[in-house]
Order: sequence, then structure tokens, then C-alpha cells
Amino acid sequence: MSQMMELNKVNFVVVDVETTGLYPQSEAITEIAMYKICDKKIVDKWCTLINPEKSIPLFITLKTGISDAMVFDKPTASQIAPKILEFIGDSVFVAHNADFDFGFINSALNKSGIKNLTNSVVCTVKLARIFLPHLPKKNLDYVSNAFGIKTENRHRADSDAHTTAIVLIKFLDIWEKENGIKNLDEFLKLQKHPATRKYF
Repeated sequence: MSQMMELNKVNFVVVDVETTGLYPQSEAITEIAMYKICDKKIVDKWCTLINPEKSIPLFITLKTGISDAMVFDKPTASQIAPKILEFIGDSVFVAHNADFDFGFINSALNKSGIKNLTNSVVCTVKLARIFLPHLPKKNLDYVSNAFGIKTENRHRADSDAHTTAIVLIKFLDIWEKENGIKNLDEFLKLQKHPATRKYF
């Protein structure tokens, strides 16, 4: 996707994964949700539980509600890797703390014999530091509350991806009201600069 494309024509795919732990080299995905956005509208979604092919630690089950019993008959990451790749395509990859989700997606693709994604990446945590500098924390709870977004089932992929998708739409709306419809490159460059003023 050209970085010169106007933002209202760009496809963004907002991704959230739940996992068995923090490190993609040794842990695995238990659930994934992806929301596709174009012109500040949700146009498609896909979500599934995933068999991580290992036991889910109790503290993870307590946090996410996802248990071994829920995933034992679900597809493995290798089985759904082609679907993940197809859904994301050349869209801009978006997540809250994007390094985490991007790392797990690439690890799952690698284990399936698929090369790393090379898509442009937008991290809504980084955008929150720019658009919402007054917030004491930039986690999804604080950011969604700042916009009055009601969230349910926190730490489940579908709910968190949907919330992040709405947050992205809010950021795009603020950016466009301040600057007009700019191209993708200008929006991506926001992540490289510290906040110079409050947008919200």
C-alpha cells in the first residue's frame, strides 16, 4: 500500500491477540480478532479461538477466561495462518501496544513457514501519547474511558480489538479535523514525534 494514499482510502486492520504468555518465541496465541477499517468505518471482522498446542497457565485463564477446554478442538495457528495473511493483506497493521501483537502474529506465521509481515504499523499507544498526553496511563482502559467508549469482556480478543478500532477511528477523526485529509505517510510519522500540544 502506498504511503502517499489519502487516509480515507487506506485499509487499516486492527488486531488483538490473547496468548499463553508474554514472549512469542516460547508462547502461543489462544485467540485472535481482526477488524478492518476504511474511511473511519468498520467494514469487516474475523475472530477465532486458537489451540495453542500447549497448556494455558492458570493465571492467564483467570485473566482472559480462556481455558484449555475452550480451545482443545479449535484450529491451530498453523491452520489459520493463511486466513490471517489473507485478511491483513497489504493493510496497515494496528494494535494497542502493536509490538506485542505484531510479534506474535509474525511468530505464528514463521512457524507455519510464512515470511514476516512487512506492513506499515500503527500503535494506538503511541498515538495516545500524542493525542491524549494528559492521561496518566495510556493503556486501553484509560484511553477508551477518555473517549467514553464502553468496553465489555476486557482481555478477550474480539472486545479489545473492537475497542481499539473505535479508538483508532477517534484518532483519525481528530487528526482530520485538525489537518484535513492527509496521506498515510504523514499519519505514520506522528508516531515518531513527541506530543507538542493536546489534541483532546
